[in-house]
Amino acid sequence: MIFIWVVGVEGSGHHMIFNALFHKFKTKKNFLFESNGKGPLVDLHNSFSKLFESESSSNEKLEAKNNIHRLLSKYRDISSKEKLILFDRNSHPYSNPRDTLRRWDIIDFVNIVKEYSTPRLLILLRNPINATYSCIRRKMTDNVYLQSKIIEDNFICINNQIQTIDDKSIYRILDYDHFFHDPNFFIKCLSDWLKIKEDDLDGINLLRKPRTENDIPTAIREPLKNFFTDQRTSQWSWLYKCDNNFSNFIEG
Repeated sequence: MIFIWVVGVEGSGHHMIFNALFHKFKTKKNFLFESNGKGPLVDLHNSFSKLFESESSSNEKLEAKNNIHRLLSKYRDISSKEKLILFDRNSHPYSNPRDTLRRWDIIDFVNIVKEYSTPRLLILLRNPINATYSCIRRKMTDNVYLQSKIIEDNFICINNQIQTIDDKSIYRILDYDHFFHDPNFFIKCLSDWLKIKEDDLDGINLLRKPRTENDIPTAIREPLKNFFTDQRTSQWSWLYKCDNNFSNFIEG
């Protein structure tokens, strides 16, 4: 049994990954997923969210953790007869209010899941200017500086937590912008890593070209460019340089 978790800052392409790459799995009985509050994995998803939410009480967290262990144990038993693929995705942060603490903890997630399953974390990267504008465009806030700080904080969190994972096979990094330039290459990389047939991941016809900096109104683009300087983005530069970044698999 494998548990695929797609994680990245808000605006990194979580919906694209699910809809374009995993759409063929939605009708398969051995594929359990959660998507926008729907799907057979909703109970597990909600329990993880309750466990990691800062406002949850100690009793709520204990109840959520017990339910997570119960569900993962049940899925492991089922998977002994038919291999299951569990799939979830959410952004840093998620839900509302979208403050910086509303996020799943990578370290705890891996430590819990690996007791029952093979965790597979797909870390999504995107130009922070485009990711931030995606949030503003979808009216998560009209405060450019606030949204920029939220994106910054969560990039740093992901960058720092993923480096603590000793087993490098657990995670890979996918650059949202690079993916669209050569989707076949990245689909092959995903196939090799997840041990899933390329044909089952091939949803190229569903891909939509992402917006770029040139699509952002000048009144918003300039403050974003002034905020996301090279010095600031260097705080998560490891994610780009990491050997587990699929973009670094390209020869030459």
